Amino acid sequence: MSRQRRASAPSKRRFLYPVLLLVAGAIVFVVRSRPLGPIPEPDTSSMEPQVARRIEEAREDVARSPREAESWGTLAMLFHAHDLFREAASCYRSARKLDDEDFRWPYLEARTLRELLELEPALLAVRAAIALEPSYAPLHLLEADIHEQEGRLDDAMSSFRSAIVSDASCALAELGLGRIELERGRLEEGLAHLERAAELQPGAGAIHAVLARAYRRRGDRARAVAAAELARALHPDVSLDDRVMATVADHAVSLVGLQTRAKDAESRGEWDRAEVPLRRMLELQPEEADFYYNLANHLSRRGRQDEAIAFYRETLSRAPTHVSALVNLGILLSQAGNLPGATEIFERALTIEPRNVGALSSLGKVAALRGDAGLAISFLERALAEDPREAETYYALGQVLRHQGQRREAAEAFARALELAPDRADIHVDAAMTAAAAGDYAAAWRHVERAREIGLEPPVEFIVALKGRYPEPTH
Repeated sequence: MSRQRRASAPSKRRFLYPVLLLVAGAIVFVVRSRPLGPIPEPDTSSMEPQVARRIEEAREDVARSPREAESWGTLAMLFHAHDLFREAASCYRSARKLDDEDFRWPYLEARTLRELLELEPALLAVRAAIALEPSYAPLHLLEADIHEQEGRLDDAMSSFRSAIVSDASCALAELGLGRIELERGRLEEGLAHLERAAELQPGAGAIHAVLARAYRRRGDRARAVAAAELARALHPDVSLDDRVMATVADHAVSLVGLQTRAKDAESRGEWDRAEVPLRRMLELQPEEADFYYNLANHLSRRGRQDEAIAFYRETLSRAPTHVSALVNLGILLSQAGNLPGATEIFERALTIEPRNVGALSSLGKVAALRGDAGLAISFLERALAEDPREAETYYALGQVLRHQGQRREAAEAFARALELAPDRADIHVDAAMTAAAAGDYAAAWRHVERAREIGLEPPVEFIVALKGRYPEPTH
């Protein structure tokens, strides 16, 4: 009897396999047969022609392949990229019904619902996405944002911490934690998170703005002033590596959307990807001077200076009084060694805007390169009178004063520059040389140490000479 049971077991398993396959197939069929919403048809009559055309093409793709999640997702992202959030949410929902294992669809649905201020449905959607992909930090940031909007600060902090677990370099999560701690009156805890955020993204003005408020509450006036000035000088955005939203941005074909695509790609260091929308903008509106200017700036940041100069000149051929283009062109000419050409360009800029800080400061630097220290100091001081928050101008002034032997004034200029840009290693090196020349060797070594911490080794001959006068401190 037992032999018969053993003999029959394999046949039972053979019987079960087809049944399980049929059940699995039935489940997939039920999921993929869920009723989908209608294909949204927004009014495109007032849209830019290329936007209206692309939306219609994507709608036709969905009509041809109504059971394909990617077709619905592409249409949703196109709507999303052009701020048609209601239509986008509907299409993301359809994509979810067709493919409930892809975390992108509930995440992006949550993003659009958040824009529509439908917070509870957005929270449900983002939690569904987290269940599918718990290691993706932007999901936890979105969850934290929704909790904050609902006033659930404990939950928000928990979500921010989950974001840090997923990505230890997430400055936005540290900023969020710091902001909530400050709101709750926990100053030192908040400062710890904010300072960590500033370490992760020192170029984010928004972080320094919150730091300034925190330092003021602590009574640390010097740090509060320095942080506030950095906040004003730096770009406000705190960047986030969100590949899913980057894909949404890539679907933008409006002029504003193209510019946003370029900016976001640059922030991620994707230079070739950033250049594509900038050139597309020129194709759409070839007479728009600012589009040539934007492309010139992009090329300059990439070190393609000859091309940048050409596009700045194209800008000026369409807008001769474009002062920013004049100043940037002059800077590139001076870097190329064409000092007479640069001087002529900066002077043109000043005839249009006599108080333009960029032109004044640049003329000062050119005068210094030409050996006219008096004229250089005059222009640099005029620039600082217009805007005393420019670290680069203080640095240039300090260099001129140091070469003139005005050590005390030079040290003051470098100190002011470092208040505004404390992590500029090159300024620390000049400050060290100035301090050493004045006999303040301890201060010189402090600047040397700081420059090294940042990653710049001062000139060997200077270090040798400094060691000969004062031993290097040991810690």
